[in-house]
Amino acid sequence: MRKLADLNLNTLIVTEDADMGSALLSMQKGGVAAAAVLRKGEFLGFVTIESAVLSEPNTPVSDFLRRASAHLEAHDAIRSASKKFVQQQADFLPVFEGKRFLGIVSALALITELGRSYDPLTELSWSDALRDWGVDRLELGQELCVIFFDLDNFGVYNKTYGHLVGDHVLQGFAKLLSKRIDITKDMLVRYGGDEFALATIRPREEIADWLATLQDRQFYIPEIPAPVTFSYGLSGGKRTTEPSRDHVAATLDNLISLASKDCLANKPQTEDRETTKHQRSAPLPATSDWMRIATHAAHQAATASQSTIEIYDTLFIRGDKEQHQVVVTGKMAQDGQEYAFRSVKPVTADLEKTIREAVWEGALLR
Repeated sequence: MRKLADLNLNTLIVTEDADMGSALLSMQKGGVAAAAVLRKGEFLGFVTIESAVLSEPNTPVSDFLRRASAHLEAHDAIRSASKKFVQQQADFLPVFEGKRFLGIVSALALITELGRSYDPLTELSWSDALRDWGVDRLELGQELCVIFFDLDNFGVYNKTYGHLVGDHVLQGFAKLLSKRIDITKDMLVRYGGDEFALATIRPREEIADWLATLQDRQFYIPEIPAPVTFSYGLSGGKRTTEPSRDHVAATLDNLISLASKDCLANKPQTEDRETTKHQRSAPLPATSDWMRIATHAAHQAATASQSTIEIYDTLFIRGDKEQHQVVVTGKMAQDGQEYAFRSVKPVTADLEKTIREAVWEGALLR
């Protein structure tokens, strides 16, 4: 999650013995609306460009010095810092790293920054917030699961009822999810278009219970008589060992990608009947069997190679013209070394055999 330290803070400084005329020139030259006033490196307060414009040029800065109603820390998240601005009804606040003054941040700067990562329609952050949050959790060594949501046939609502109703669908779905999250465990975002994503540190079992509260994957809005349905896919949350802190950004991208593909695999294909017929003809075991098959194959491969193999996810990806794929991700440890693997195999008539081969090839072929 982006922090104040990530922003370009206003670092303009004037001394307490300066006059307002020189302070005004400095602020105009720097293109800023306030300047910090320091005494031997100690922050005293600040003066604003408005007060400098209205004052006599030779008036001492100390006559217009404004004390800060609160201090911010460099590690403060931008959203929590914004709440402090609201609480203090402040225009400017100083930012510190410990006792060291770093600069001034304005309410306008925070509003602008929040606007870049905030969707006013759904009142959710955009995907960059999920990435920041997820990277932070992975760097702390926490286990992470990503759930990817996609509204079914969303384009039909826009075409049939208009974009305003389409907006109401997005808002309704955002509210459905928002009411069920715990901000200490979850980060919910609008990923783009009619896609939403949730990153969570909940255990996998708790995630299953959470998903069960989503009312059979449907909800209602007043303008549409039929229920609005949605699909989801998930990845992660299955490791039994301490997760690696190396390459956390790539790990998160992989989790998002796998969840997105799982969601796509779970979507009803109603627009193209011929494609749907081919997709339904593919051999597809029950979802609960995929991990069982992969885990059993991993145990056999580990025994044969005297290694340890852990399966993270096993996904079935539907494709056009019966070109379906199995994707198996996991980790192998052998002789003191470990590496993650991702194996993709085209589906054959025997999907169980395909899953087993994907495990063996991914874990043992480097």
